[in-house]
Amino acid sequence: MRKTHKIGGTNIFLTVLLFLGCITVLFPLYMTVMIAFKNPSEMTNDVAGALSFPSSWSLSNFSEAMRVTNFWHSLGNSFLITAVTIVLAVLYLAAGHYFAVQGLSFFKEKSPTDVVEARVVKILPAAAGAKFEQIRFEAELLSGKQEGVKVTAAQNKAGSFAVGRDVAVGDKVLLLPGQSSQGEWSYAEHLRSNVLMWLFAVFALSIIAFGRMQGVNTLISLIFCCLSIFAVFVPAILSGKNVYCWTILTCAFIVVTNLLLVNGISRKTIATILGCIGGLVIAALISASADSFLQLTGLVDEDSMYLLFLNPADPVDLKAIIFSAIIIGALGAIMDVAMDIASALNELAATTAEPTRKMLLQAGNNIGRDILGMMSNTLILAYIGGSLTIVLLFFAYNHSLLYLLNKEMVVVEILQAVIGSFGILFTIPFTSFICSRLYVKKAGRRHKSGLENKI
Repeated sequence: MRKTHKIGGTNIFLTVLLFLGCITVLFPLYMTVMIAFKNPSEMTNDVAGALSFPSSWSLSNFSEAMRVTNFWHSLGNSFLITAVTIVLAVLYLAAGHYFAVQGLSFFKEKSPTDVVEARVVKILPAAAGAKFEQIRFEAELLSGKQEGVKVTAAQNKAGSFAVGRDVAVGDKVLLLPGQSSQGEWSYAEHLRSNVLMWLFAVFALSIIAFGRMQGVNTLISLIFCCLSIFAVFVPAILSGKNVYCWTILTCAFIVVTNLLLVNGISRKTIATILGCIGGLVIAALISASADSFLQLTGLVDEDSMYLLFLNPADPVDLKAIIFSAIIIGALGAIMDVAMDIASALNELAATTAEPTRKMLLQAGNNIGRDILGMMSNTLILAYIGGSLTIVLLFFAYNHSLLYLLNKEMVVVEILQAVIGSFGILFTIPFTSFICSRLYVKKAGRRHKSGLENKI
């Protein structure tokens, strides 16, 4: 048996851990508080002066910092911008969802095949004479009108009903009521959403801890982004709305909302928005014309065919879906590139005594060259990873490379990566050019350098 070394009844490991915690957390916190309340005359170079308590506790340092930084004015402006942006975003989402679901019945009616959460409590013997290999089990319902009731369910493991991992005692699963011929409940999926919610909670707390108020705004923008896709864009497409128009509306909403919430109203935000628009316009033009050059149909897999026949009276435009997938897929990378360049040039203009348009334009293009390779690789690797299963199947069946490169589902994946890279490529000079116009005016007024005559 492993022995636990103790000193005075205290575990050595715990003692060392607490000591390190005091050094790395409590001591810096102590120094921060002391310095904040000390007068400048009390700040000496000796250890005693640095560690000693202030002679008098005063809030003068805080008031001076607020005065110099114009804290309350900036806080008020930031809060106002955030509040207005949130209100407008909520109004857009509410109105967009209302118009998007018009004529879409399954968003208004409850599905008769709603799943029920359950916990597996016992594995039962297999039923005699079953057509397919099954795992029968007893489960306790965790939701619905019959919560707490124990039912018998079956997980099909062969034939066309084959599913994933075998159920085990203690697993939380989703069940479909009474779908089998014996009246038993049927296994639908393992319950994974609870783990995902915990993972998202940890992610959200990490974002807030690192970014503080900006982290909160980042989370809000992320939520709005997801809602614009799943609550507005998707229902609009399924209800037969114009895919191109709703793609543009969704992208515009995501760009403006995200940047206003994260950065507020500033020249940097304006430059980023305009740079994103420039890159997206180029990507949209190339994507819109690609189907005529490549003779695309949009039928890239079985899912596309199911989508086509979802509403035979008004079928979904599959070629427009490809356009939407390309633009929305590239949007994040384009926003990232535009923000990187706008932020870098903003700092350069702020720290340079006499920035010129030529200098900022050249610096932006140089930064963009370093970013371009990495972001293009990011897009290409992301799409390759997403279609890896299909590529493996094609190679497994010994299809020629020529056939593989002409298969529509592969062409679409390549097209997404290439057009996304085009969007990034043109975002760089657009953003750099706009920054060179906006930032020089700002710096010229700040430094009084006489650049006003050149603007």
